[in-house]
Amino acid sequence: MRRLFVVLLPAVVICGLWGCQKATSLGNAASGSGGQDSGSFTVTIDGQPWVAIDSARSVSIMNGVISISGLSSDDQNIVLSLAGIGAGTYALGSASKSVAAWTDSLMYLQNFSTIFGNGSQAGGQVVVSQIDAANQTISGTFQMHLYSDSAGYTKVFTNGVFNKLPYITSLPLAPATDTFTVLINGVPWKAPSITANIEEGEFMVRGSRPDGRQWVNIGVPVPASVGSGVIGYYCPVGLSIFGTYLGQYGNNDSVYLDKYLIGAPPPGANDYYLFETSGYLEILQNNLSSHRLSANFQLQMTDSTGVASVMLTNGYFSITY
Repeated sequence: MRRLFVVLLPAVVICGLWGCQKATSLGNAASGSGGQDSGSFTVTIDGQPWVAIDSARSVSIMNGVISISGLSSDDQNIVLSLAGIGAGTYALGSASKSVAAWTDSLMYLQNFSTIFGNGSQAGGQVVVSQIDAANQTISGTFQMHLYSDSAGYTKVFTNGVFNKLPYITSLPLAPATDTFTVLINGVPWKAPSITANIEEGEFMVRGSRPDGRQWVNIGVPVPASVGSGVIGYYCPVGLSIFGTYLGQYGNNDSVYLDKYLIGAPPPGANDYYLFETSGYLEILQNNLSSHRLSANFQLQMTDSTGVASVMLTNGYFSITY
């Protein structure tokens, strides 16, 4: 359920969450793949060891934020999003701009973070001890308590260490064979950087500026293992036969989603209604031999209140996975 968690966290952590996916991470220059000495990312969770696998570690230092994410072999995801770019101590808690989060793919809608709960339930700190600019690696330690409102309890993280993890300062440019284009409120936009991940067997596609300040995320509810059988498959926003089609758009510090929450009037205080916006996704190609996915898309996006809106029209992407 990491995709749902993305829309619930502040904008500062969105890039980090999207950078760490379940099965395959493509185009990630700092993922630690390729057999090189790529450091380590470990912690003890409620007394049990957690280790991020080499191919699912992602670190970036961009736009005033250090983002560190990792995924274990049993699909537990940790994200540290730190409001700064240098060595030092970063406090975690509901009053801090730095955020930590943990999810487990087996725990439905139970997302743990420092943004939930009170000071006794969630908090901690991350110590960035070294940023090696020459070798472009980062090292440090962390300890924290993360709370889940839905689960109603705290998870304890101790002895956290990230050591000599490679980081990136800009996103890689897209291969010449890939494309991601869309009209944003009628203005043509072509993504210079394109990444595609496979999460829980489904595609997640992202077009972005290299500095990460403008981006479009598309969740494709089509099993990666299904080929020509999905050609022409048409999916509206929300739940479908395969899964959930979702979209997100970010421009600097403004984030727009394909759904929004509205508070219920009394006597429904503290209750919320979830509203879907409009849009569609049309699969044009999923070639299992050449590993190419192509689709058209359209989305109406709003801010969290449902007031400010952005229209994404004539969207098209064709990517290699």
